[in-house]
Amino acid sequence: MEQQIYISKINVVTAPLVRELVDAKLIEHGLERARRMHTRLGMPLYDVDQLILHPNRENANVPHGPEATNLTLAESIKKEYALLNVFAQEVGDAHMRGDIHLHDLGFCDRPYCSGQSLEYVKKFGLHLPNSSANAKPAKHAEVLLAHMVKFSAMLQGHLPGQSAGMR
Repeated sequence: MEQQIYISKINVVTAPLVRELVDAKLIEHGLERARRMHTRLGMPLYDVDQLILHPNRENANVPHGPEATNLTLAESIKKEYALLNVFAQEVGDAHMRGDIHLHDLGFCDRPYCSGQSLEYVKKFGLHLPNSSANAKPAKHAEVLLAHMVKFSAMLQGHLPGQSAGMR
């Protein structure tokens, strides 16, 4: 490997380059499982550059800006993770070939949707985990509405796609 780097006259040896060379050697020696366990997740520099500099053409609902860029980068890594580690290899391969489509792969660590009863919030108040938003049951409609907004906002941080609904 050192000779390969020397012959190619690379000026700077980076961690990603070393990982790529090690991966190639692992494949060469038939150690696919070891290579898979140490696969790096992420996007090529060119793709990140395009993402930062140009609006998203795949989804017009995503505004172009730093927060959207962060979310897109994180979702990209989670998609790769899901294809490599959540689904069986045959399923991931079928998705990559286009035989099937796995929707919302970037949300592999979230339940898809949830329906909540407003009656619970009305009766017991607001008690959200990992939040300082705790309150006794509302006595006035405006306060109940504020509880609903806080509860809905908390749910939206844990559910992809559809907004969390209350009945």
